[in-house]
Amino acid sequence: MIKSKIAHYRLLISKTLLVLFIGALFISNHGSLENGNISLALKSIGFILILVGCAGRLWCSLYIEGNKNVKLITTGPYSIVRNPLYVFSIMLILGYALAIQSIIVVGLMLILFLLIYLPTVYNEEKILLSMHIDSYKKYYDKTPRFWPDFKLYSSQEKDTLMDVNIKKIQRVIIEIAGFTFFYGLIILIDILHQSGSIKTYFTLY
Repeated sequence: MIKSKIAHYRLLISKTLLVLFIGALFISNHGSLENGNISLALKSIGFILILVGCAGRLWCSLYIEGNKNVKLITTGPYSIVRNPLYVFSIMLILGYALAIQSIIVVGLMLILFLLIYLPTVYNEEKILLSMHIDSYKKYYDKTPRFWPDFKLYSSQEKDTLMDVNIKKIQRVIIEIAGFTFFYGLIILIDILHQSGSIKTYFTLY
């Protein structure tokens, strides 16, 4: 099955928007709630969400990389939700939103997810259904798409070996380092704006 255009170019679109977004942060004020304690608490929660999101994406990748679309994975994170990578990505988005503390940014991130990643999820499900048919249909019917059901959790049997693509795992680790760096960059830009070290042209409310 041919990928949809949105699914095919989602990474390029996401990276382009990320560069534009970082540029906007450099020239705008953000993350400046009047109550400093609440602001700090939100940023701390955001950092925790980012750490969980990064760890979750690595956990998912250990199961799926090297097996994607070829072998149906229904254990580990995939036993409690059909799209755990996207669930942990949503946690990353929420973490950044709490760090930036902007209603506009939250809205844009939500629109980005709905327009780019939601169609990708539907497209990937169609591919899996066409490749695995009966087994995926059974898995589809019992496992939620986005909201994890922890009662369904099933781990690999003891001493079970899995095929893992080392290069792809290394790429995931680099991505995780980038996610963490991006959070630090957001906080640094905020500090520079508050100290007046860089000029503010508009405010992201």
